[in-house]
Amino acid sequence: MGITVTRKLTVAGTVLVALAIAAGVVAHEALDLLAGTLRAGREGALPERLQGEVIQGMEQGRTLLRSVIAVLALLVPWAALVLHRELSRRQDAEAALAESEARFRAAMDGSHDSFYVLHAVRDAEGAVLDFEFVELNAVTERLLGCSRAEILGQRLCELVPANRTNGFFERYVRVMQSGQAEEGEHEIHHAEMNAVWVHDQVVPLGDGVAITSRDVTERHLREDALHALSLMDDLTGLYNRRGFLTLAQQQLKLARRGHRELVLLFVDMDDFKEINDRFGHGEGDTALRRTAAILQHTFRDSDIVARLGGDEFVVLATDIAHGTGPVIVERLRAELQARNERDGFPYRLSFSVGLATFDPDRPPDLEELLATADAMLYEQKRHKHEAIGAAS
Repeated sequence: MGITVTRKLTVAGTVLVALAIAAGVVAHEALDLLAGTLRAGREGALPERLQGEVIQGMEQGRTLLRSVIAVLALLVPWAALVLHRELSRRQDAEAALAESEARFRAAMDGSHDSFYVLHAVRDAEGAVLDFEFVELNAVTERLLGCSRAEILGQRLCELVPANRTNGFFERYVRVMQSGQAEEGEHEIHHAEMNAVWVHDQVVPLGDGVAITSRDVTERHLREDALHALSLMDDLTGLYNRRGFLTLAQQQLKLARRGHRELVLLFVDMDDFKEINDRFGHGEGDTALRRTAAILQHTFRDSDIVARLGGDEFVVLATDIAHGTGPVIVERLRAELQARNERDGFPYRLSFSVGLATFDPDRPPDLEELLATADAMLYEQKRHKHEAIGAAS
């Protein structure tokens, strides 16, 4: 847009200056002609009446020439100022765009998820033949096993032919044409892909789609193994107590070895007995599954989320930044509030949360972590009961 405005102003300024110069040349030529005529009159070739008209014409020409000079004196600085402002605005806009693109690139490459943009390749009749890679991040390079330079400009189904046989191509076309985003988990049947299971979200973007994809192969393999060992909770699909203890012990060993911080959250449902008594045990089971869904949505695939039994849940958050435990708790509370407001159940879910941090400099064992989080949880519950008692 800045280029268009600048070009228009340049053309307009050039035309005005050219017109002013042309008018000045014409006035100058006319004055020369009139001067010659006046000289001829003084030599007796013209009557005195015509000589007076020539003198009057010369005065008008001089006035016109002075006007042209005045216009040029005003027009040229104005045009230069406007052009300078437009060029400065254009430079600022280009700098802002470059900074925005740099931030976008940093955000993409800093993501743990694969992100790429595909543009439709159409035939003469407009039918979609394939998609072309127009943008991608570093995770996509690792997922496809190719460099960015090797991927950009490549056609999707030529680079990974399995996209036609596994239905991905038709799905992308459907999202683009319907304008509706789709999300799901899919098994990949392609030997060259560095993933077996992916969770992706496909959104329409102009004449193409933007895709965010996460490799969840490890989680699927882990879940399959744990199901085989009866380490999963049948009601919620989370790990059970045995599954949690098994995986948590492994994570604590890795954290000690890698000098990493972990956060353990003990989550207890408030008033679960009241839900069972008022709405029945079937609704109580639904409340437990809702709690499991909230926890799964709040935490990452790499975190260990489990139901210890009854209405007690536990989460071991791995690979976190130092001191982010309270942030994680607030994120859980925000997700809980959003679900309560959106789901429309006749009761509101409420959690009490205890928190304990695994400090690699003074590493506690798992029992100590659980005891610390449990003590904090029940202290929170005690304050809630006291507040209710005071209010009544």
